[in-house]
Amino acid sequence: MVIIQAPRSPVSELAPYRPAYDITGVDIFPIAYPPAQHSDSPNRDISVVGDMAKKMAEASIGKPVWITLQIAWTGTIASKKDPNVVPCFPSLKEERFMAYQAIVNGARGLMFFGGHLTQVCTPQNAQAGWNWTFWQQTLRPLVAELASPELQPALLSTNARTVTTKTHTSGVTDVELVTRRGGGFFFVIAVKRGGDPTSVDFVGLPPKKDGTPIKRGEVLFEYVQNPPPPPIQPNRQVLRPITVTEGGFQDSFGPHDVHVYRFAL
Repeated sequence: MVIIQAPRSPVSELAPYRPAYDITGVDIFPIAYPPAQHSDSPNRDISVVGDMAKKMAEASIGKPVWITLQIAWTGTIASKKDPNVVPCFPSLKEERFMAYQAIVNGARGLMFFGGHLTQVCTPQNAQAGWNWTFWQQTLRPLVAELASPELQPALLSTNARTVTTKTHTSGVTDVELVTRRGGGFFFVIAVKRGGDPTSVDFVGLPPKKDGTPIKRGEVLFEYVQNPPPPPIQPNRQVLRPITVTEGGFQDSFGPHDVHVYRFAL
């Protein structure tokens, strides 16, 4: 039994439903004009997704949580009642951030709602009955990433030891993360809720299985040429490398950035 609840009410009002379900979750659609009409949270940013995932994880007391993310919803569809509503959809960066932020904050399943709402589709998609343009431009690249064999060990394993962060600017970070072990690797999935671009220190990586320190890692789904250009050599693309020193590393984050780090154990 899966019960998906509305993105409203405190934990105390959601927890009583726990005996009735095996899996719970919430649908949260923060993108509209104006934004954040879908929940009762004061957070107007798309990072409200993580807040809702965290709240549902607390309310479920250990039962699995699924998060339903936005393609389209009634707040982005013009109607006779609201004829001036402007259609809008998440960009690939926004959808990717929301998906990973949900995972970081406890989601063990993701669903995507609104592809069937043909009122805001192109004429061709409306005839087909589904928003295939959104699938091609946004959802397919994200789903391919989430379903990739490189990431699967991280998504299917339990949380590992905590890695901590700090920024170089204020010492206070809005970077959220989760760590996992699987497939012979240690993973760090990190997202930045918003704010300004900053450099972030990660500390607390574990040693390798043989007791030696981790010295390097890589960022999944981000590529660079090795050796760096010039000249440009298209057959030299590798995952972006990360140098590790004394169990820590440094990387840059902009608002709503996602980085998925993998370290061989």
